[in-house]
Amino acid sequence: MKKLIVLIAALLAVLFIVGCASTGPTASEMMSGAKSSAPIGALIGQATAKEGSKDASLKKSQDRALSQLVRGMAYIVNELVDDSVTAGRLSGNVSDEFRRLVISALSTSSLNGARKQDQGFGAGDTAWSVFYIEKADALKEINNAVNAAKREVAAGNFNTDGFDAKFRAAADREWKN
Repeated sequence: MKKLIVLIAALLAVLFIVGCASTGPTASEMMSGAKSSAPIGALIGQATAKEGSKDASLKKSQDRALSQLVRGMAYIVNELVDDSVTAGRLSGNVSDEFRRLVISALSTSSLNGARKQDQGFGAGDTAWSVFYIEKADALKEINNAVNAAKREVAAGNFNTDGFDAKFRAAADREWKN
């Protein structure tokens, strides 16, 4: 009887220890740490993914994080186009096509200026990725897209005046998320 009680107590102790064991940090917790160590004021792209394989999950999270950077730069472009229309530097009938062409060029860009902050796997093999792009690199990417769009549309008077303020607004918006 004593052996049975000791065996049950040992089994309960093992179950208690296993039940209290941590499953590791979640992808969200890992991304939060990586995001906080990115340069202040940079546009941040972060994403998670869980696919059939670890490689596919990592690739999907990376693609999603880079897409988030493109969305941040698209926000900047939209604001700059609106400012150019308001200031009379870009006609309203050209602005929509120009905006579409710039954002299309950004979405197909290889984002050479984007830097990987960190990637990994959280609990349950969920892949996560955090990328960032600093102001100078974002400006290069946007200017390349603008130049490509200018070749397509007569938008010669568009410029990136006010880029600093638009970048700060986009970066602040990302940091608050």
